[in-house]
Amino acid sequence: MAETLERALFFAPGINCGHCEHKIRRSFGSLGGVVDLQVSNVTKTVVVDFEPEVVSIDAIRAALADAGYPAETGISLASTSM
Repeated sequence: MAETLERALFFAPGINCGHCEHKIRRSFGSLGGVVDLQVSNVTKTVVVDFEPEVVSIDAIRAALADAGYPAETGISLASTSM
């Protein structure tokens, strides 16, 4: 596992139901470097814990768009050293 993890928050207004949540989780299954993924159709947010040495915020945003849920914002919340 990487020495540092980052957390990013994305707002994706197209997340409307449990099916949307499942589709996003499934699309992130093949994206390396994602350690944890929390998707909420209530708040229309995606919170991602990731290894910045492996995947970038831009790549995560692109994966959301490829799944059909373009993110309006993506902000880095925290970094933690392991």
